[in-house]
Amino acid sequence: MEKQYMSQLISNAVITVTTYHWIEHPMGVVCSHNLKDFDVIYTKSGSYDVIVNNKYYLSQAGDVIIVPPGSSMTVTSRELAQQFFCHFSLASTEHIELGASFGEHLLSRLSKDVVSVYARIAGEFGDKQPSDNFILLLKFFLLNMVEDYEQNGILFLNEPHMYLPSEVLIAVKYIQEHASENVTTEQLANLTGFNTAYFSRFFKKYMGLTPIRYSTDYRLNLARHLVVATNRTFKEIASLTGFKDQFAFSKRFKEYYGSSPTELRKVKV
Repeated sequence: MEKQYMSQLISNAVITVTTYHWIEHPMGVVCSHNLKDFDVIYTKSGSYDVIVNNKYYLSQAGDVIIVPPGSSMTVTSRELAQQFFCHFSLASTEHIELGASFGEHLLSRLSKDVVSVYARIAGEFGDKQPSDNFILLLKFFLLNMVEDYEQNGILFLNEPHMYLPSEVLIAVKYIQEHASENVTTEQLANLTGFNTAYFSRFFKKYMGLTPIRYSTDYRLNLARHLVVATNRTFKEIASLTGFKDQFAFSKRFKEYYGSSPTELRKVKV
């Protein structure tokens, strides 16, 4: 999906804030969540260790972290610390639920002025409903997450197929049904009748990734699920996800996730 199209989706989207709260934690409090909607965490004071999908962040005063639906997250207070959290859902103008795939979750280029406005508006909530200005800030945050990080993107959670050309759908379906193989761009191009170079550009226009990157991400996400949710051996998982052996699988898995399959299975993140 093109960045420009994702930006339009965010700008026109309907945001529904479901939960928001200021909370203070003494040192050493651990909170774990499996998120069903977006979560924005603003650290007002102190600091937190935040792990999102096995990726670590140190969140200090003034930092904002955004975590999309479907993520697992653990937050640990390093000292007496205060945060404001906000859960919200995102839907297109056609009422189709939107999610996101983020490789990065920390908003890195927010000015102090923007953060102070966010904190001030959040501090005025009480029992009131979030204001239009607060909703605009949430959209601004999402736009920054998509524009600042190449690997970040918005996803359709329901009925995405109505927005994708049939050639892209054919390729996506083939990749998913042949996860145990090393699918090539040439194979996918032949399925759609395009030449290889044109198909690669065409696919990236709508999916935001090259066909090979999409295939790699899909196979590694499937592998992560099999590591965490099943008792299959790593040799079996390597075979099911298109790696020649468990050593090649483990090496690529650690490069991608920052932890080996063995480490991930132990902690069950």
